[in-house]
Amino acid sequence: MKLPPEEIEKTKVRTNGGVAPVVNPKKRTGGGTATTPGPSHRQSSNAKARRRFACRKARSKPILGRYRFKSDAMPIPAFDQEPRRQMRRKVIQHFANMLPQRFLDLPDGFDLAILAGKRNGRVIFDFLQGSASIDGIAHPQMRTGTLYREWLLKEAAAHRIPADALLYASMEVEFDVAGIRITESYGHVFRSATFHFGCASELRTDEKSYTGRSSGVKAWGYGYYWDKLFGAADRGA
Repeated sequence: MKLPPEEIEKTKVRTNGGVAPVVNPKKRTGGGTATTPGPSHRQSSNAKARRRFACRKARSKPILGRYRFKSDAMPIPAFDQEPRRQMRRKVIQHFANMLPQRFLDLPDGFDLAILAGKRNGRVIFDFLQGSASIDGIAHPQMRTGTLYREWLLKEAAAHRIPADALLYASMEVEFDVAGIRITESYGHVFRSATFHFGCASELRTDEKSYTGRSSGVKAWGYGYYWDKLFGAADRGA
């Protein structure tokens, strides 16, 4: 049905540089008036839809996911280094205490044979270099320096202590060997002796020095290691 001219004039709107009829004029439906949504109404609806989607997406994320953006970031307090330093001090002191105890409980057999041949003196183990000296003379055959160096590095790494944190690591052992016994049975030579040890360890960092002391007396057999080092024909210690 064609509208009269006066109705068409009422429905015209002014646009850029001209006049154009409204594409969808008002129409009466079901006893009420309905209009087709305009651009501003569609934009508002789209914005609401986006907000609803964003809320649903945020609720589906883990709690920590809400703090991924800088504006919503959870404040993180400054890390207190003092408890960590205290724990490191306790661990290094434990190392200093363990070094003498390990040597007393289970000394290396080759080192026992060398000390038995010396009878008495003072041995110094350098755990940073993995070396040993008896009365100022180097003894590269002694293995305690190397073995304990490996142990220190492994334990330090396990406790997150940098390898260069230890500036000095050594142990002095005053030793005296007594009661040496050499017996033969079925062509085999057996050697044993009583070893008196007095051990003093020291570890240093840039903060402080850690020391440990322990002493003990124990009988050990060392015949197998003596034969490996000096030969079975050697009738020494």
